[in-house]
Formats: sequence, C-alpha cells, structure tokens
Amino acid sequence: MSEATLTLNTLPEHDGVILQCHDNPDADTIASAYALYRYFDSRSEPVKLVYGGFNSIQKPNLSIFVQEFSMPLEFLGKEPPSAMELLPKDPLLITVDCQHGAGNVKRIEAEKVCVIDHHIKEKDEYISADIRPYLGSCATVVWTLLRDAGWDLDAYPEVSTALYYGLYMDTNNLAEMFHPLDRDMLDSLKFDARFIKKLKGVNLTKEELVIAGRALGGVRYFDSIENVMFEAEPCDPNILGFISDMTLQVDGVNTCVGFSEINGGVKLSLRSSTNEVMANEMAAYLTNGVGSGGGNSEKAGGFLKCPEDTRSARDFLSERIQNYFLTYDKIVSGVDALDTSKMKTYSKRPITVAYVELPEIFTLGMTISVRTIEGDADFEITEDTLLMIGIQGETYPISRETFDKTYKKLDGTFEFNLLIEDEKFYVPTAHDKLYGKQYELMPFAKPCVPTGTSFIYAAPLERDTKIFASWYPDGYMFGKPGDYVAVRFDKPLSSYIIENKIFAYSYEEVDSEQIRS
Repeated sequence: MSEATLTLNTLPEHDGVILQCHDNPDADTIASAYALYRYFDSRSEPVKLVYGGFNSIQKPNLSIFVQEFSMPLEFLGKEPPSAMELLPKDPLLITVDCQHGAGNVKRIEAEKVCVIDHHIKEKDEYISADIRPYLGSCATVVWTLLRDAGWDLDAYPEVSTALYYGLYMDTNNLAEMFHPLDRDMLDSLKFDARFIKKLKGVNLTKEELVIAGRALGGVRYFDSIENVMFEAEPCDPNILGFISDMTLQVDGVNTCVGFSEINGGVKLSLRSSTNEVMANEMAAYLTNGVGSGGGNSEKAGGFLKCPEDTRSARDFLSERIQNYFLTYDKIVSGVDALDTSKMKTYSKRPITVAYVELPEIFTLGMTISVRTIEGDADFEITEDTLLMIGIQGETYPISRETFDKTYKKLDGTFEFNLLIEDEKFYVPTAHDKLYGKQYELMPFAKPCVPTGTSFIYAAPLERDTKIFASWYPDGYMFGKPGDYVAVRFDKPLSSYIIENKIFAYSYEEVDSEQIRS
C-alpha cells in the first residue's frame, strides 16, 4: 500500500530545504531531487542538493546529466554534516528516492525529515512522506507532487527532460512502467530528445560490460519450464535489462529472471516471449509479500527485500520461479466448459457505475487507447460502442444492445465511491492514437445501474488461474485465490475473472431455480 501524506503546499514549517539523493546516485534520484530543487528555488527558498557515500559520481552519463543542467549537486562524503550545519535556522530534510535511516543513504541528522520514494517502506524516521512502491520511478512521484501543487512544468523544459530521464533509466528504457501514472507522466513531458539520445550513447561503462559478461557466464537454466535465471553484481537497473534482453534470444528460453542485490534489497528484471506468461504478472508473483513488481507483458521489473532466513537471493528466487509454473490453472474461454453445477448464481447489485457515449467525444472510425490500471486497451469507435467505467476505474467496451438490456440510465453525474479506492484506483483517460491527444473521460461519464436481468455463475478460485480469451490475444486474465471465476448464464463457455474486492461489492447471490422458471 502507498503512504502519501506529503504535499508540496502543506510541508512542515521550515527555513530552507535540503534535498538528499541516495548514495551512489542513479538517474532517478538525481532527476527527482533536481526537479524539487528547481521548484523550491523558483519560490525563492534556500535549498541545497546533496548526496553522501564513499564515492562521488563516476558514470559518464550521470556526469554529463549533472553538468548539462548545471545542477548544484554537492558530494558530502561518508560522514555528512548535520542539517543545521548545511542550512542554519530550521531546515527541512527531504530524502528523495530513499528513506532516512536506510542502508543506502548516509544519515544526515535532522529535526524535520520528509521522505519521497517509490520503494518499499523501510523506516518510520519522518514526519511526513509520499512513498508509492507501485510506481516505476521516483520521478513519477515528484511529477504528481509538482502537478498537484500547480507548478507549470512547461516553463521548465530542463526539469521535464530530467524527469523523463529518471523514468527512462529506472524502468529499463520505459519497459517496466508499473502504473498508469508512469505513462501519464511520459505522455505529458516535453523533453529534449537530442540530449536524451546523447545520454543513451554513454550509458555503459567498460566495468559494466565486464559485469554483463560475468552474469552471462553464470546463468542457470530451468529447461523443463524454458526459463533462465542469472545474477549480476550490483549495477544500474538498465544493465540488468541489457543482460535480460540477451538471454531471451537463446533457443529454448521463453522467460528470463535477472537479479542484482542493491540498495538493501534485490532488483529484478524479467522478460517473456510467450503469451502464456506475462512478465508483469510473473514479477508480481515473485515479489508477493516481500516487495513489489510490474511492467508490461513482455518486460517487467521489481524490487524485493533480501530473504530474512538463511537462504540466498538466488535460492529464494529459484524456488519461487519453479513454484510459479506449478501453481496456476489454465482456462481457455470459449473452449473449456466449467462445471457450473458446483457454482452459485449471482446478479449485479444495483450499484451505480458509469457509461460514456464515445461517439459524443470521438469521430466514428477513429482508434483510441483507453488507459486503465490494467493497461492501455485500443479499439475503434463505432456508433454501437459504449464504454463502461467500474467502481475502481476499470473499463470495458459494451455494445449498445447489451447495455440497453442490462443497465438503466440515471440522471445526474457520476462520482466514484472513495471508500473502495486503493492503490489500484485510477481515473481512466483516453488517447487519440493518431495525434496522441489525451482526453478526460469523467466529464462525459453518466451514471447507470444494473437492471438485475443479467446473471452469472461464479465460484472463488482456490489456485492462481489464467483465463485465455479470444478478445485478449496477447495475454490473459489473471486471478488469485479468493478472486472469482465467472461464467455468463446465457453463454456457458464464456468465462472470466472478477477481483475479490469488486465481486463482494458488486454482486449478490440469487436463486438459480427461480431464474430458470
């Protein structure tokens, strides 16, 4: 879960700000802290940009990055001074992409500490924080804070470029974006493409090339599941992705898991070249209960805490990788008939959801991309197509005929129920595929309720389950124990998965015999 109690407009009272990057800083911590530096500097606040550790920045891409934007990034060494020594009076220390007191950041003694991070919560040494481990980069956290503070990023193109580079590097060339907010930031930033291209050309050092060679020399093959695993020395996440891409080109390898112990935990890089394994879902399984992971169906990443028992990270991951391929059932919707005699019958509760008349917004025949927590879904606009918006912002297209049979339109406007929001909640948006323009959907969302004339068979899952469907050719629906597998009453071969929380809130049991009669 996230912990977002910090806003830039309601920071604790202070006389100056110290922005601290983690030791051995990478592009994300530098970019995130620099963006905040420019924000506070634009408000004429005293502000310092610092990092500690045993070594100053050595990587060529990071040196060029800092020099290009004249970042006043100060190296404090292995014994940094206190906050009061850095800024007199009453300074506020903000650790960026790291957490005060954690092992990857030299401790600066301070009375007032805030944390801005996207890693798993480690410490409680702060008075306010915005920690969002479900995001792909700390740059995304900072972007949302700046946006919510009303700061005009378009007036600071160098900040937009920095944030883009932070996201680019921490998500392995944008392949491991965990959340729609990562993609929203990517779409909104006006960055210097030439400078980014320059940085890409100096990303790999000779030492990192040696790291890649050693990692490739120690790969472990799991032939029965067509998987390969490798361990790399502590390195930039981009190097992990570079090695992963190479291993996936090996004959007989469909999935890859690479890892490196770094920053007090284990950084993961995953790849998949088969439709039967989505890399982001596999990352979520490997980090379940001990970290966080995500990305897309082909490329993903994650971060997990080092095992607390005596096992090494290699042994821990070896066990989880092999278990992953043994712990799920497969169902092909439209082909596999489920035994509905053991299922109960349900109808949708009269809970208000939303629908959008897409032809009111878009031209018929154009293709749009609807962004939701599940990812981006593309489809063509027709006169017959409506868009449903569920209670957590989940969306799906529905034909006008089906809508008229199963929903009743209501007057007024639609609002989400805040009681059921969590980190999965995301207000969906739409994007014009031709011109890339983003459209807000909620101003066009109208309320409706189920009529109670549509029924399903459903039962809770006992094992992880993947449902492959014709309308989802590049992936599958994934359910965990406690989620529900559902079958349409009128189409016994049409099966799908409903998340536990949504099911409990949206469906109620009915008497199947009364329906048949």
